[in-house]
Amino acid sequence: NASSERSRRTKFTFYSFLFPQTLTVETADGKTVTIHRNELNRSKRPEVEGRWLSAGKIAYIRIPSFAGPQFEATALEWVKKFRNANALIIDLRGNGGGNTPVKLIDALQDRPYRFWSESTPVTFGLFKAYAQIYQMFKHQLPETRKAYLENVSGIFSHSQLLWPSTWEEPDSTLYTGKLIFLVDRRCASACEDFVVPFKDNHRAVIIGERTMGSSGQPFIQPFEGGISVAIGTKREYMPDGTPFEGVGIAPDIEVMPTVKDLRNGRDVVLKRALSVAKQ
Repeated sequence: NASSERSRRTKFTFYSFLFPQTLTVETADGKTVTIHRNELNRSKRPEVEGRWLSAGKIAYIRIPSFAGPQFEATALEWVKKFRNANALIIDLRGNGGGNTPVKLIDALQDRPYRFWSESTPVTFGLFKAYAQIYQMFKHQLPETRKAYLENVSGIFSHSQLLWPSTWEEPDSTLYTGKLIFLVDRRCASACEDFVVPFKDNHRAVIIGERTMGSSGQPFIQPFEGGISVAIGTKREYMPDGTPFEGVGIAPDIEVMPTVKDLRNGRDVVLKRALSVAKQ
């Protein structure tokens, strides 16, 4: 979603065609480096990883994507292995989404939960006809009729069918200990689908930075030459009806890595999560 300055800055480097094949950059220590760009090697696919950070007490699962059923399946296996941990940290940073992992959500919930409130555009033929009549005859209509048609056609010109979120009971809970999520601005789409129930019912402590705020369930229209256009078909809101798109999910504890942190390889978000896990 390019509706915020943060989003525009984040996505700028996603579009490689904006950059020349060869470019020169200056490093922090003043050195000049020439970079020759090559095609990204996508043969090595990211995988779900898990490990103990403190033996038998604090576990860690890294989920880089939900773009395929194997990510959810592997994450569930790690949850089973760590089901007796005092605290479980799930790292979702950089997870751009894929398919909403409903089984994983249910396995980690220990209380009722709900997803988004949603809406989709709706067109009423009658009110489109009223708008047409208004445009064709507005200079000839009596003022009362003119005002009626103007109001009706305006009110319903961008109609949305809205349905609120509903509560669900977990029926396959695997883990009931302390739960901590690590998120960042690149957590998007199905990644945010995963986070929102835990934000809403306070099941997990969310640490990091605000998520991307991007969804829409696209309708995909293919064209010749391998080109396709994806058009969002719905608008999502937080379960309580507050805005989400272009806003994102706010963390419970905001931790923003600095340039210095990144250069020195310091993971300040994980460090804060460990502190919370030990409380």
